[in-house]
Amino acid sequence: GANQVAITFQQWLGDADKSKFTTLVQRTTDFVGIASLRGEIQYVNPAGLQLVGLAALDDALRLHVLDFVSPQNRKTVQDELWPLVLRAGRWKGELDFRHFGSGTPIPFLVDCFRIDDPRTGEPMNIATVSRDLSAQKHSEAALHHLNDDLERRVKERTFELADANERLVAEKLERAQADLRLKKLQNELSHAARLTAAAQMAAALAHELNQPLTAVVNSVNTAKRLLASGDRANLLVAQEVTDEAAEQALRASAIILGLRQLVSRSETERRMEVLPAMIEEASALVLSSIAPLAVRLKFEFDDNARRVSVNRVQIQQ
Repeated sequence: GANQVAITFQQWLGDADKSKFTTLVQRTTDFVGIASLRGEIQYVNPAGLQLVGLAALDDALRLHVLDFVSPQNRKTVQDELWPLVLRAGRWKGELDFRHFGSGTPIPFLVDCFRIDDPRTGEPMNIATVSRDLSAQKHSEAALHHLNDDLERRVKERTFELADANERLVAEKLERAQADLRLKKLQNELSHAARLTAAAQMAAALAHELNQPLTAVVNSVNTAKRLLASGDRANLLVAQEVTDEAAEQALRASAIILGLRQLVSRSETERRMEVLPAMIEEASALVLSSIAPLAVRLKFEFDDNARRVSVNRVQIQQ
């Protein structure tokens, strides 16, 4: 009786383990299948049937292992993988199954192994536990597409930045060339301005020197005529005339000195001068080359402004 109870208890434990294993196989989301050594299907769990598009286990029991494999992988399974499992006992890798409804390939991570008889050790069945990789492959494809799109955008942006950089370099070069042209034009304008200033200065110098030099020439010619007459009275007059010529020569020298100071931008020399005398002297210089009685000048001076601090030559100019 005790032996019978022990045997019954062992059977009950075995049945409980089988029940747990069956529940696990029935509820797993992976593809679980068992086939004979010749490849006839003996079992496929509900999740596996659903993954390949079969309605019931009876539909699977009429099929061969190769019927579950996509057409492009059947020859590899038949000639290489199935003999390898029979010989070595296990193979693990990626393989495409066929969906019986749509015919589309389904990527699986396949773990295929041989089941041996625990008593004799002889091979009994071939089993597989395979995981659907569709979601993973889809995510990888999406990620790959995203990476490709990102690389494409990076390349496009790189090209845009390179193009923008080339435009900036071209604009910088063009700006530099424009600056060179501007500097060249400025130099030309400065040169032209210097030439114009020189011409104006020459004209002003000629104009300013014309009167004192003319007065010098007139005075010298008058002195020559007076000296040639030999009259003693004329000698005194000739002396006065030569003094006037000397004064006009000094005045011409002062004009040149004033223009030189103006060009060099040096400080103008100023002295206290008597305003009426300075104006009358300048008017006499102007009238020296005009026929007598052609022009009459009348001056009215302010008695409160007789002395001024000026440059005598510039005021007379």
